[in-house]
Amino acid sequence: MHHVKLYTQHAGKMQYPQFRERLLVIAADEARHAEWLAEKIALFGGKLPSVPEIPPSEKNSWQYLLADLDEEKHCSAELIEMMQTVRDELPDIAQVLERIYEDGEKHRSEIRDMLMRSDPQSLMTGRAAGAGHATFEL
Repeated sequence: MHHVKLYTQHAGKMQYPQFRERLLVIAADEARHAEWLAEKIALFGGKLPSVPEIPPSEKNSWQYLLADLDEEKHCSAELIEMMQTVRDELPDIAQVLERIYEDGEKHRSEIRDMLMRSDPQSLMTGRAAGAGHATFEL
């Protein structure tokens, strides 16, 4: 649910509506992942962890996307490690983690695409006086 909050917050800060929409789709995928994991946790009698609030920050769209890509990369490494740990003893859990990992690959690709279509120099926070117009297409 951390990713859901993070990507939803960042979507609200996107300069381009198409980026906002794509991040909201990614956030919806992450919500589905959280549901899958919650089901498995409940199945084993576990308790769901609390999700800390994400403090607001002021960055430009490019910086938010870069942070999102870093988050996805970090989580992908954790997922690989978890899959390897549970693969033999809990194959159905490993299968859920693998589906989440595969979605994460798609998310990383989409975020990279948005980054490549963004110009970090033209997406200044607060738009300094005299700044140029933002560009979208390469």
